[in-house]
Amino acid sequence: MTALSPKILLVHGLFMRAIMMMPLAARLRRQGCTCLALTYPTRRQTLHDSVAAHLPRIQDFAAGAPLYAVGHSLGGLYLRHLLAQWPQGLAGGRVVTLGTPHLGSKVGAYFRARGWRRNILGHCWEAGLDGNAPPWDDAIPLLSIAGTKSIGIGSTLRLFAADEPNDGTVAVAETELPAAAARHRLHTSHTALQFDEAAANLAIAWFRDALPPP
Repeated sequence: MTALSPKILLVHGLFMRAIMMMPLAARLRRQGCTCLALTYPTRRQTLHDSVAAHLPRIQDFAAGAPLYAVGHSLGGLYLRHLLAQWPQGLAGGRVVTLGTPHLGSKVGAYFRARGWRRNILGHCWEAGLDGNAPPWDDAIPLLSIAGTKSIGIGSTLRLFAADEPNDGTVAVAETELPAAAARHRLHTSHTALQFDEAAANLAIAWFRDALPPP
């Protein structure tokens, strides 16, 4: 990591709250990091509006230092909106996404096709789970970590092909953002990624610019 303790923003996924990121925050703090975990309404407003509402607090937290970030699932798409609204804040920092469907969500598309978009997805579909989040700037190093333990709603509904690697909710292929600087796979389910020790260690190594080869 840099000589100064990095400021790390932690962003949770759909239906979750900031408390879900506390185990990861504890691991990062033991490494000398300063963390901010935010709760945002994952369904009641768009990701764009959630970022806009939080932006003054995020800017105060960064206090002029490069911002590092970890986003789980939908939280990774939140970070793409943050980049679009405040590109200078992430400049010089590094980002990790955990099971983020950067290229769109089969599970989200399933619910939308059945007319359940409003009840299940709310406003996280548009410019989010639809695969149309703002583009990523490859000048900001992003590590995309995908899970391969197929336990979740997507596998229950049999939305993935038999030979399609997935974490039960998101297919590995959905996480493979072309602008990402690196990708890793862990044999972990979608929900467990945010608590996984190996994922935390990969994030720490990424922030130190010392990621081991996959």
